Formats: sequence, structure tokens, C-alpha cells
Amino acid sequence: MPADTNGRPVLSAFVLALLLLAAATYLYSFYQQKQKEVAIENSNNLTRTQKHPQLYCIKAVPAGAIVTTDCLEIREVTQDQPPPDGLSNPSGALGRGTKYGLKEGEPVCGYMFGTSTKEMMKFNTYSPRLDTLPAGNFYKGVRINRG
Repeated sequence: MPADTNGRPVLSAFVLALLLLAAATYLYSFYQQKQKEVAIENSNNLTRTQKHPQLYCIKAVPAGAIVTTDCLEIREVTQDQPPPDGLSNPSGALGRGTKYGLKEGEPVCGYMFGTSTKEMMKFNTYSPRLDTLPAGNFYKGVRINRG
């Protein structure tokens, strides 16, 4: 049948073209998604092999002793090696008292420290009380108006 007398072949061709276009769009977006996943996986592999600073103890420190600079060393380790709570900067350990003690060659972590006497004094010298606050200050999110 000629296409002029009956519109069905034209309509069928149009529907077929739309279906092919939809399938091509779906396959293209699937391909792009796979490329993004591969790029993310490759970037993760690169960061796992990169070196990161990690603080290590080079001299044993007993429990309760204050950590000094001669006890610590920064080493470059891969991403897979450092502990989750590992310190990368000596400022987090210097002048603090050890809670458990540090062994030689052990990575230094934040949970290994208590607070030093200096830190405890800093926190205990000011204790806010409601009757000593000046008017208009905030205490625990509550505005105090006196006057």
C-alpha cells in the first residue's frame, strides 16, 4: 500500500525511529556511567598508593609521662598502612600525658593520650554559673536578661 493512502507505515516508521532513539540514548548514558565509575576507581587506586605523613614513636614512653619531641618521628606511609585515628602532626601529641604508654616503633594515635596538667588547668579555671554571668550573655543557648 502506498504511504499516501494509508498513514500506518508512516506512523510505524516514526514509532520505530523513536524507539531506536530512546535505546541509543539509554546505551549512551550507560556507557558514560561506566566511564565515570572506571575514573573513580582509578583515582581511588592512585590515592591508596600515595604517601601520607604518619607520626611514630621512636622511644618508649611510660603511661602518664609527657610526650616530647625526641620521642616522635614523622614517616611517610601509604594510605593502607596508617591506623584510622593516627596522628600526622606532632602538635597533637607534644606536651600531652600518655594514657596507656607508647611502645617504640608504634604509630601514634589520638586515643593514646589523656589530658596534660596544663590542659586540665585551662578547662578548670573558669566554670560558668548562672548567677555570675553578666546580663545579656548567652548560656547554653538561653538569653539571660536581668535588670
